[in-house]
Amino acid sequence: MRRLATKAHAGQTYGGGAYTDHLAAVEAVLMACGPQGLDVGLWECVVIAAWGHDLLEDTAVTSTAIEECASSTVVDIIRAVTNQPGANRRERHAATYPRMGATPGAVMLKVADRIANMEAACSGMRSSDSTRRSTSRGKATMYLKESADFCAALSGNEASRLLLAGYWTRLDIAVREARSLVGHSQGEGSDVPPGAGHPPGVGHLPSEGSASRTKASRGLER
Repeated sequence: MRRLATKAHAGQTYGGGAYTDHLAAVEAVLMACGPQGLDVGLWECVVIAAWGHDLLEDTAVTSTAIEECASSTVVDIIRAVTNQPGANRRERHAATYPRMGATPGAVMLKVADRIANMEAACSGMRSSDSTRRSTSRGKATMYLKESADFCAALSGNEASRLLLAGYWTRLDIAVREARSLVGHSQGEGSDVPPGAGHPPGVGHLPSEGSASRTKASRGLER
């Protein structure tokens, strides 16, 4: 999957670097947070899907091509996180969130993706490059405005929140940092709405051991 994604995203950029930097960041979030309450075998599929999660949306790669190098579970996850048609970003997300909720592993991948997005935006806002700071501030502001809908759609019931508790906690940390950085750059007049980045009442759960992480990494090179 890594080879397919690297070739398909060649020439695309993210935050001033190669697009694969973003894919690697999503993988890193998954490896750091671990399976949590998810079945380890399914989590391994999520890790593999991290490298392919933007293929259908941002490249010419088809589902058939992905099926040639990944399991049906990985393909299902990638399909689920791919935006559905809509007149604008909010409509596309509203049409896509139910598919994620109905596909095992998809919500975990999407939350990891948003963590990587938010952390990259925070890093960019601390850059010495004014253009990168401005671009990153715009992205952070967009993500912050989406936080309420994002969490309401994907947090699910109490069991689901506990399943991904460590992910929601890490997202909350990134959201809080982004709010601080956006507010500092824009002053008291910031139009970013208040609100945390994860459902209330969820604490950090310890991640699983490194053995499962090592096993998951084997599928990435396909």
